[in-house]
Amino acid sequence: MSGPGRRRDGAEGELARVYREFADGLTGRLARIRAGVDELREGWSPEAARGLRRETHTLKGTAASFGAAGIAEVAAELTELVAGWLEAGATDPEELARGSEEVDRLERRIEEYRARSAGREV
Repeated sequence: MSGPGRRRDGAEGELARVYREFADGLTGRLARIRAGVDELREGWSPEAARGLRRETHTLKGTAASFGAAGIAEVAAELTELVAGWLEAGATDPEELARGSEEVDRLERRIEEYRARSAGREV
């Protein structure tokens, strides 16, 4: 059958697939962000800081696009924090502790997003 209803169902199925891919990819994104903060704990690296900033900035925009405002909010705060480190050319233990706390907060927001979206049809 190739009527309009079939096309709509196909588009809705495709949209649901894209949302699932976003949700499934959050584990890897969180791991890369956590690894970036951990790497900076070992010592200052502009390359590591730039990679971390890129990862948080990308997550901020992607999360906002998918309606995951809580994730986008924390990712934005992490992006600003890392941008400050890049501007200063260094980190300090207090700022790194704050970064770790924000990563933990991001993990909670991701869990909340998954719980809300589990079983929900787009």
